[in-house]
Amino acid sequence: MSTIHEMARLVLADPNITARQMAEKLGYAEQKSVYYWLEKSGFKGMKDFRKAVLSRTFPISEKIIAPEVLKDSKKALPPVPVYSDAKATQVRAFLYDYFSESLGPKSFAIAVSGDEFQPFARTGDLIIVDPGVSFAQGDLLLAHTKEAARLVRFYSHSGKSPIFVDAQRPDQVLTPDFIAGKVVFIVRKSP
Repeated sequence: MSTIHEMARLVLADPNITARQMAEKLGYAEQKSVYYWLEKSGFKGMKDFRKAVLSRTFPISEKIIAPEVLKDSKKALPPVPVYSDAKATQVRAFLYDYFSESLGPKSFAIAVSGDEFQPFARTGDLIIVDPGVSFAQGDLLLAHTKEAARLVRFYSHSGKSPIFVDAQRPDQVLTPDFIAGKVVFIVRKSP
């Protein structure tokens, strides 16, 4: 696996990884080695690279994803039925089919490991993001700022710049570095 693909794998594993942390994981003494590889691959810096990896404009191949993840992803979901309007007699599809139909090819999930997304998601939940769908007033989006990934609400007014409101602190307006995509599902882990 090339160095840039290993760096992409590290970003997928931890979207908030810093250049210093990446250098340590790659075995480099200094973070400028990370910037060397980014520049050699045509990226302006970590922000540009992170955006490409998370928005899937960087080509993600099976080489990037850890083999154990691929092995697990090839296992079929248990046959969980999806009922129409909670009527147990009308099966719409199975959960796997529902996700297959509803998600775009660039969709990805974030496994929540702390309290950074509460009250929307808790530890063990999955936030499923689709960067390929458009968003409308009030939609929940995954945004990246210098500090961390944040959930924001999108609002627009004709002729004006869009407004991004911190979903966890609605009294704060944020200026994201980039929007990773729209949150299309939040899958709760059973208690």
